[in-house]
Amino acid sequence: MLADYKFWLILFGPIVAVVLLMYLLSYLRSRKATKETIESYTLRDAILTRAEARFYSALQEVVGEKYIIFAKVRLADIFQTKSGQGYYAALNKVTGKHIDYLLCEPITYAPVLGIELDDSSHKKASRQERDEFMEEVFAQVGLGLLRIPVKSSYEPVALRDEIVAALRTAKVED
Repeated sequence: MLADYKFWLILFGPIVAVVLLMYLLSYLRSRKATKETIESYTLRDAILTRAEARFYSALQEVVGEKYIIFAKVRLADIFQTKSGQGYYAALNKVTGKHIDYLLCEPITYAPVLGIELDDSSHKKASRQERDEFMEEVFAQVGLGLLRIPVKSSYEPVALRDEIVAALRTAKVED
């Protein structure tokens, strides 16, 4: 019986040793990569650009009493992906994208309107493709999406009118 034990030890001992060594090397390599990755981050000066902050202030003035305004919200935080075939493909399409502003009901935090601030980057073909995808998703779930061209200043009454019209249109299409 002892001979059987030695046979198996001789046979599988080196294999187990190699597997453990590979695991240890992989673990040490991953710890080094994690440290290098963590060291590659720096703090941004601000989460909104000047143009975005200027628009946020105008938006706050217009709807701040009625809605909660969230800035730079990931689409994956707004939209749920249906389980089943194509789940990961659909999830991947929204994970890396965000909407500039999201208006929500103050008590329920239910989204009521997405607002995209369009600067010159929205003239690029890749950005237009992204914008078209966002418009389709917002329309499909019945959430309004308002596109506002970036400006140096915003007229509160005109901005309020655009928001009211977008909210009304979204509710009519429900």
